[in-house]
Amino acid sequence: EAAHALCKQIDEAHPGQKKLPKLSSCIGFLDAGFAVPNRKLLLLTGRELLGQRLPRKRSRTGTVLHSDIFSSLAELKIGDAVVHEDHGVGRYHGLETMGDEDGDGEQLADFIKIEYADKAHVYVPVEELSRLHRYSGDDSPQLNKLGSEKWKRTRERVKRDLLAMAHELIDIEAERTGARRPACKMEGVLQDAYEEFVARFPFEETDDQVSAIDAILVDLARERPMDRVVCGDVGFGKTEVAMRAAFVVAESGRQVAILAPTTVLANQHFASFSERFAGSNLKVAMISRLQGKKESDQICRELAGGSIRIIVGTHRLLSDQFEFADLGMVIVDEEQRFGVKHKQKLKALHTSVDLLTLTATPIPRTLHQTLSGLRSVSIISTPPAEREAIRTMVSSFDRHLAAEAIRRELYRGGQVYYLHNHVKSIHRIAERIREDVPEAEIGIAHGQMSPAELDRQMLAFYEGRLHILVCTTIVESGLDVPNANTLIVERADLLGLSQLHQIRGRVGRSHRQAYAYMFTPDARSMTADARERLQAIAEHTELGAGFLLARQDMEIRGAGNLLGAEQSGKIEEIGLDLYMEMLSDAVSEARGERVKPKQNIDIHLGINAILPPAYVPQAGERLNLYRRISRAADDAQITLLFEEMTDRFGRMPDEAKFCLEQQRIRWRASELSLAAIKTGSLGLRIQFTAESHIDPVNMIQRVQRDPHRYRLTPDGNLTLIHGTEDQRQRLKGCIAFLDSLLESSVA
Repeated sequence: EAAHALCKQIDEAHPGQKKLPKLSSCIGFLDAGFAVPNRKLLLLTGRELLGQRLPRKRSRTGTVLHSDIFSSLAELKIGDAVVHEDHGVGRYHGLETMGDEDGDGEQLADFIKIEYADKAHVYVPVEELSRLHRYSGDDSPQLNKLGSEKWKRTRERVKRDLLAMAHELIDIEAERTGARRPACKMEGVLQDAYEEFVARFPFEETDDQVSAIDAILVDLARERPMDRVVCGDVGFGKTEVAMRAAFVVAESGRQVAILAPTTVLANQHFASFSERFAGSNLKVAMISRLQGKKESDQICRELAGGSIRIIVGTHRLLSDQFEFADLGMVIVDEEQRFGVKHKQKLKALHTSVDLLTLTATPIPRTLHQTLSGLRSVSIISTPPAEREAIRTMVSSFDRHLAAEAIRRELYRGGQVYYLHNHVKSIHRIAERIREDVPEAEIGIAHGQMSPAELDRQMLAFYEGRLHILVCTTIVESGLDVPNANTLIVERADLLGLSQLHQIRGRVGRSHRQAYAYMFTPDARSMTADARERLQAIAEHTELGAGFLLARQDMEIRGAGNLLGAEQSGKIEEIGLDLYMEMLSDAVSEARGERVKPKQNIDIHLGINAILPPAYVPQAGERLNLYRRISRAADDAQITLLFEEMTDRFGRMPDEAKFCLEQQRIRWRASELSLAAIKTGSLGLRIQFTAESHIDPVNMIQRVQRDPHRYRLTPDGNLTLIHGTEDQRQRLKGCIAFLDSLLESSVA
């Protein structure tokens, strides 16, 4: 409004001045002030005026932080695949309330209905939801057959393989722990130089960037080599994190090698590093197949002599042709895109140099936690300030709309990705666009081109010499072109959700508003799945959201990338969620820690312990709450759930309170390794197992002191007589008795 008012004032002040055609204004951000002497006008930024960078206001668009979506069952739909630890892969068929007969009458309970092969069904009590997981893997998994040994064999095989892998990871970590290299401690001259380098960064770091940088500085200050993965969406600031790490190592006198999977990406990194390090005395160079022999030989000599501190290149840098004076760090961009031989060479470097891996493929938070102490992971999930969410439109193909979208982008000086995923007709499409927008320079990129020609086209687009790149999905994980802010996709209905998400991530990498046009055929000719995918891509535009279905696919890839491609097959067999849990157990076991097996404890309390639909209306949300309740392992967690549910749904009915109280009893019974607990109007009966942590002497003394209250049955079970009809008092007495058993329990 202020800008338009200013334009109006100028028009009124200069009525005879020729008006500019199609004048428009947009919001921008100044990193430095400027002066207009003839107007006696001086504009200063907050940084220049106050001597510091001011935190910038973030976009009002919602930002979704990376989270472990697989532990949530709220999004489960009828027919979705699930995995039960005892029965295997089945399909979710809803939540059902049924009566459960016991000696004191019928008690209502909720059950999960799961369908298996041959239309067989299992009803799983909600108390056992900790044994049920979302299946995240193949879109159409084969359902297991109830009672078959196949699932048991699959689980045992995966468990053996995971245990072997866990031992290997621990052995590698032990080897790294024993290795030594000069520590890069932030003090004296290095501290001053680093602070000056940081001060030249023109933007405000995000919280996640700061956390990643701090973690790297701690790693570098140790004497053992670093091995850290930095995971973040494209454009979220991984490169600046890598630059600061490279600066510390290079300024300390050692060399840094930056490996990119393609020549074009290497060029991009070289340009970025050269610009960022321009104010330092550190020489940055690049090795490329586009260079002549004379230039290549000169770089080899300078690298061996130590005058080049930072070198950028492809996997060629791993060849014996290149000798380093003192290699201190290797930074790898998207390691999974390198070949097996190159990965083996990188593996050999693990114990001698610092290794920093950058990836845009999401890594599950559970995997991040499981590998804590084995392979360090930093996750950058917050977008930079001023980044706008991409406006996404889905419609049937409209040639006029496509041409108009291109012209609008070109008019504001931007560039366009035009995705047509058929090589045979891609040249014809490029000609059609040339007819519609004759003023545009158009390039073509697809996987059947020679690598050299593909590099030339991509480089021309990156450097701004091409306005439009007509391409296939080869650009799915490619260049960072901040000036490209319009994406047009033909036949978007034929692409998977994760593909659509990653391709859309090609645009929107600056403070400019970006647009994505998803063109489809007539809605009636699309499959229901395609319509669902396109609805999801249109609705989920939050920065860093990586919405549910897309992230499932990408996190499976991320787990495979971090652990090795051979693990992806095992993830497909049992689902990512169960795989993560089994890996965590395997790592604990390999470390010599005790892994407590899950128990099916038979608990009958003679109460209706359910979450009524009138209290929590959404079935998916009830399911998710049941899962969280079943995983609560102490009273503190249960109290937090009580407070959260009261806050969200209001005053809690007795049935819901009983649901939480039942879990208080269940976790205590689990700690004691009991087999069953049953309460009724006459008393409490407890069934022990051979593994129960009960002090037999203490138990006999109880019976001897008060034989009317305590009774031991011939089969070794214990009965506690209380004779109260009040349900709350029975639950309270049961918890108090279990607490007394815990106090006298034996390991």
